[in-house]
Amino acid sequence: MKKKQEGNEPGDTPAEATDGRTADERAEELASSMGLGLIRLRQGRPSPLPSPEEAAAHRYTPDELDQLRRYRRAQVLGDPGRVREELGELVERTAADEVMVMTSVHDHAARLRSYELLAEAFAAVPTSGPPAGARAAGG
Repeated sequence: MKKKQEGNEPGDTPAEATDGRTADERAEELASSMGLGLIRLRQGRPSPLPSPEEAAAHRYTPDELDQLRRYRRAQVLGDPGRVREELGELVERTAADEVMVMTSVHDHAARLRSYELLAEAFAAVPTSGPPAGARAAGG
């Protein structure tokens, strides 16, 4: 996986693969939908998010490949541990006190699983959390 450090449109896709591919390969496949969707949007041809198969079959022009390269610099993709590490580096580099995550993939179940994997990856990370003795909302 390539380090993605620049750009202003972050998207996070932690992934897992169960078909012999690595999690990084699966994340790249899932992210391909948004890449083709972005190209179409910039060409004035917005459409529903294409499938990874449609994105893989697309014949990208050199200009489109350059757009994809620049867009991908703003993404964090890979297995949950790698995504956690890269987001942690981003927070340190920028002194951010909040991270917003958006997973734009064609398959709803894969999108939900991405968020579950991200939550699991960060579950062991200590946070400042509410003060001791504070009650949860609604409780």
